[in-house]
Amino acid sequence: MASTQVYLTQASLPLVSVIVLNFNGKRFLKDCLESLLSLNYPKENLEIILVDNASSDGSVDFVESNYKDAKIIKNDRNYGFAKGNNIGARQASGQYIAFLNNDMKVDENWLLELLKPILQSKSNEVVCTGAKILNWNGRTIDFVTGTMNFYGHGDQKYFGRDYHTDDFNKDDYLLFSCGGSMLIDKSVFLEVGGFDEDYFAYFEDVDLGWRLWILGYKVKFASKAIAYHKHQGTSRGIGDEKKLVLYERNSLYTIIKNYEQVHLNKILPVALLLIVKRALQGSFLNRVHYHFEYEQDVNEKITGDTLRQKIFNKDIKLRHFSVVFKKMQNLITNKPIHFLSKKHMPYSNQDCLPRTGASRLIALEDLMNNIDNIMKKREKIQRLRKRSDKEIFPLFREPLKASFPGKDLAVIQDKLTTRFNILELFEDLIDEMEICDISQTNHNEVTEEIMGSRSSGQTFVCSFQNLCRIEIYMATHHRENKYDAYFYLKEGSGSKKKIDQKRIPASAIRDNEWLKVEFPPLRNSKNKEYYFYIDSPEAKPGESFTIWHDSNNCGFRGKRFQNHQAVEGALTFQAYCKIGKKNA
Repeated sequence: MASTQVYLTQASLPLVSVIVLNFNGKRFLKDCLESLLSLNYPKENLEIILVDNASSDGSVDFVESNYKDAKIIKNDRNYGFAKGNNIGARQASGQYIAFLNNDMKVDENWLLELLKPILQSKSNEVVCTGAKILNWNGRTIDFVTGTMNFYGHGDQKYFGRDYHTDDFNKDDYLLFSCGGSMLIDKSVFLEVGGFDEDYFAYFEDVDLGWRLWILGYKVKFASKAIAYHKHQGTSRGIGDEKKLVLYERNSLYTIIKNYEQVHLNKILPVALLLIVKRALQGSFLNRVHYHFEYEQDVNEKITGDTLRQKIFNKDIKLRHFSVVFKKMQNLITNKPIHFLSKKHMPYSNQDCLPRTGASRLIALEDLMNNIDNIMKKREKIQRLRKRSDKEIFPLFREPLKASFPGKDLAVIQDKLTTRFNILELFEDLIDEMEICDISQTNHNEVTEEIMGSRSSGQTFVCSFQNLCRIEIYMATHHRENKYDAYFYLKEGSGSKKKIDQKRIPASAIRDNEWLKVEFPPLRNSKNKEYYFYIDSPEAKPGESFTIWHDSNNCGFRGKRFQNHQAVEGALTFQAYCKIGKKNA
């Protein structure tokens, strides 16, 4: 069995049950099941189980006709990912259970490589492994490491990045394995309660992984176990409003169950406030109408401009009419399309709430309705705890990452994490975490030029004790640069105290190429205000030379300045910084 048999002999290989959960996925099953039949693993030690969540597309008939040896479990309805897989696990015969999404296919050594870290674990603490998941043709990354922010949103870091065979070949510890391609000891899986069936789908793998670590077990990445995924092949038909409910509700379930009380007391209020902020952002409500000083005219009609703003002018300009129609349906919510005629125009005291805007509120209501059950689960997990939060926090990897884009969300998250002292929980654990500073522009947006001025800058208040590396990137855009640039780093926007100064020759600034400018570390920087400033004394109006890459706010707040005056607009700066440990 090739080189993978170095320590795994035919006689030593355990019985493994591979569970393929299916709901109307007939179109994927041939590729998935054929790859399992081609596994480099003894057939007598392999059990293939199809758990069907009441499909209506002929999936069961297809498997019964073409894969006689597969065990089929027919559920009476769609129980979702969590309960569906749990049903399969309880009926599995194997010592180990492998979970595989129906829209995946696997490499021939996938199962052997998933087993290795578990069987090689000296202390028997490694009980769960996760595969390296690539896209269907193997060119880009789907899953190589899982991360989680402090309010429970899991993420697949490096998703979509080009894959090279020399990348991510270390079997590292993970907070969780991706549930679409993972292996776990069956007895442990059942002992800890399996996937939480209250989740239905999404983040149940994050919750399981975190729970395993709390209870004294370990999860590991099996870098040579490779699966290929048709991304969202089975979830594409789920409405965004339903996904958002699951994302937001399940993340709350996860943090409430798993944090120690001292940390939950700090984090839960912030998590709840951020969900409310995201709900309001997705509601398109005009906040002015809700304040006492606003004099509302009950006969005022919603104007065409208001509707166009709600439906998004951008989609209309781009002729994305199908997108516009769907957004209109969300706006109208179960009302016929003639609602848009003048006869059916609502008055100004009848705001339209898109379903995706209401999703977060539904998630909060679900939590309230289910809080007694969640608290019972929490009590059991905390009673059996064997590892502290502090031991597990490094596995979060990106605890301060914002889950959703947007300047307002980033600013609010930064403010809340600072005011509730959440940064202190992770400050000394994320010195290797690359964070982005200062601006929050659209990812594909090129910022406006500095027209009619020679200098520009930005203040920021640092939320961290030490910054051990600071980098700023600059470039020209469709113009030849003729002038030297001067970069300054000062303490305080009005301060004359220079921390550092850099002169960049004109010849070093090339069109459409990022030039990195490095500054020295900032020590004892927490809650201090700093000022990045760029000056080009020789530049003339209309001959500006800077554009700035965008970023996500991760612990900074600041203002933009132009010729020492605070300004609004698209002019932005960026720095990539690394956080230093408290005692660095």
